[in-house]
Amino acid sequence: MGLTSGRAPLGHSGLPTPADFCLPPPCLIDTCGPDGCVGRLLYLASQVPDIHPLTEGVRLCLDVSLNEPFRVRHGTSIALQPKYLGNLCATALHLRHALELALWQRVSEDTSTPETVALVSLAAGRAGALYHDLLLARERALCSSFLPKTLRHAFSVLGGEPATLAGDLSIETVPRLAAALLPLQGIRDLLLDDFGWNSVRDKFLSAAEVAAPLDYLLTRGGDGRLVINPQTGLNGYGCSPRPRPWAITFSSSTATSVSDLAFRQAEMVRESLIKAALEEDLDGGFQRETERVRGQLAALYGSDSIAGTEIILTASGTDAELYALFLALEQPGDEVVNVVVAPDETGSGVLRAAGGRHFAPDTPFGGVVEVGAPVDGLPLDRVVLAEVGIRDDDARLLPPDMVDRQTVETVRKAGQRGSRVLLHYVDSSKTGVSAPTLTTILALQKLGYVDVVVDACQMRLDRHCLRRYLELGFLVLVTGSKFFTGPPFSGAVFVPPQIARRLDDGRRLPRGFSAYTSVHEWPGRWRAACSDLSRERNIGLLLRWNAALWEMRAFHAVPPAERYRALVSFGEAIRTAIRQSQNLEPLACAPPERALTCDRGEWDQLQTIFTFKVIKEGLPLTVVQCRRVYRWLNTNITRGLPPDATELEGHLAATRCHVGQPVKVGRIGGEHIGALRLSAGARLVSGAAHDRSLGPQPATRLTREIWDALTVLGKISLIMKYMDRLDEQGIAASGEPEGLSTLQDPQQNASRQKAHALEEIS
Repeated sequence: MGLTSGRAPLGHSGLPTPADFCLPPPCLIDTCGPDGCVGRLLYLASQVPDIHPLTEGVRLCLDVSLNEPFRVRHGTSIALQPKYLGNLCATALHLRHALELALWQRVSEDTSTPETVALVSLAAGRAGALYHDLLLARERALCSSFLPKTLRHAFSVLGGEPATLAGDLSIETVPRLAAALLPLQGIRDLLLDDFGWNSVRDKFLSAAEVAAPLDYLLTRGGDGRLVINPQTGLNGYGCSPRPRPWAITFSSSTATSVSDLAFRQAEMVRESLIKAALEEDLDGGFQRETERVRGQLAALYGSDSIAGTEIILTASGTDAELYALFLALEQPGDEVVNVVVAPDETGSGVLRAAGGRHFAPDTPFGGVVEVGAPVDGLPLDRVVLAEVGIRDDDARLLPPDMVDRQTVETVRKAGQRGSRVLLHYVDSSKTGVSAPTLTTILALQKLGYVDVVVDACQMRLDRHCLRRYLELGFLVLVTGSKFFTGPPFSGAVFVPPQIARRLDDGRRLPRGFSAYTSVHEWPGRWRAACSDLSRERNIGLLLRWNAALWEMRAFHAVPPAERYRALVSFGEAIRTAIRQSQNLEPLACAPPERALTCDRGEWDQLQTIFTFKVIKEGLPLTVVQCRRVYRWLNTNITRGLPPDATELEGHLAATRCHVGQPVKVGRIGGEHIGALRLSAGARLVSGAAHDRSLGPQPATRLTREIWDALTVLGKISLIMKYMDRLDEQGIAASGEPEGLSTLQDPQQNASRQKAHALEEIS
């Protein structure tokens, strides 16, 4: 019994081709005969979303004669021993390890030398060890009986952090580890002298960064918000670094789990880095891929046609605030008043970063720091932080002219005492609000002492609008992880030419920036300014940006008129459903102001974030209660239903629904009122245009997307009906853990089909 599948490479530039919208077809494995049950397990494991991309071009079969869990030959053939495949978790673990070994064999141009054979064994063993560590605790327990002691020991050594691996891997250890792993390639003995083993060790350590599963790498190079809860399989945003095709997702105002197709794109970039590592040029390969990301962003948003514009890659939009502040400190001795508009409507750490202070206890490169402490090298004695709110004490939106007056007054006071100003323009806040008015921003910029930074981190703006901001001389902060639904923690700063010139004199970046960034994230033009930064590689950031860029290209491949129609139809349906619900109360949101930057009829003039209070017994839920609802939405809560619950209620309770995190929208009785956000993202548009599994025509597909959103609202109503019971039953807000068993939920089989749908551009 076996499976074969072709490999369709994804393009690295331009808009996607039709082939780029195809995932490999489902694997076909003969489940008849005595090994039928094991064959079914192997089929299920091959369809695990983070494993499936690696099965392209590989033949799988069962072999009862093997002494080890599997054997890999020529990078294209994997035989697995049925006795080690006792359950889905064990099968997935061995298959993932085997596929990694096959990948390294394929990428290596010469697997005939003993050094290369040993190297690929160690590299694949490390990826297997890290995959084992990523499993939920109960899943690792299920693997225990089917993991030979030799592999268990190898995993314990190879699964460490790259920084500590060198200390754990002595020259005496390397041959013993190789002896445990080489049988997986059908090799029992390998003749290498001490020099050869030293060479293998050195090459392995230099390649260890990319000898890791993609879902592991996607959580690296950020901060604690990317850490996966081992009990749930999700991070603090409610996201997974693996695709979740079984979940209904409208969470782009906060963060989104990576999609199947974007995951596949990032996996192919990891393969290019593996090739570079095998050629002992990982640093060069990483730099080339980083420049390619910068080039794609510039081409997509037209900044490449504005001579002198530069792009800085950042781990997050919050990090980007530090760099905007530094660029505003133009002249030594000048005081800079950093005017942050709508601080409660942006990221939680923005105010600290805007003041030049550490905003989280851990950083992409610097380890543990003290939250609120100054970033070393930033002259905080020259920085004054000012805030302009956009809501009153009851969280009602202030009139735009009132926000404008507060902004003007703050800026003019700064000018009167000879200060420069860094003025924030919020293109779209957490709830979709823009402030202050662009007319006011342009008038203040003409004063001559005002730099403007656009907080466009939600990225709910058309590329022509972003280009116009750059033409006006605005700094623009963006991410690929909000509207465009890339994995969380992919940010960038577009620097217009008149501001970019400020670093051409070689002025060095503050030493404290080395905790957040390295020389690779900065344009080559500023190498002198980056002299105090390290050459560490943030591979996680690179891979997250590649996933986000895939989503951007998919969105921009849809004709503008289709984008507009899809978002208009979706918005009308959602607003109507929220108004008609007895459990929901919509919050007003003015459409974005685009008159000075875009033509009429662009998609970014539409509301795409729908914020609403949740009502129980006539009163809105507090923010604490909303957080429970938010978490219950994103998990299976069927255990909390009564015995007489209907079949429809059971279906809703089992459906995982991910929406934007709760926000504070007022007070009642001394407590903050909460609101939830259902957001349209780029995937809604590209899915309606291309996903033929949703229907034969775009209109039918969009109807399916709208139905998914209505399902979310239906589950909220269900939670309101049984909220007291859920509390009484002690249904944890974290709900049912999410792992490999999710694939076996009957409710999710239909949703899984959706992941294989984007076959071609209409």
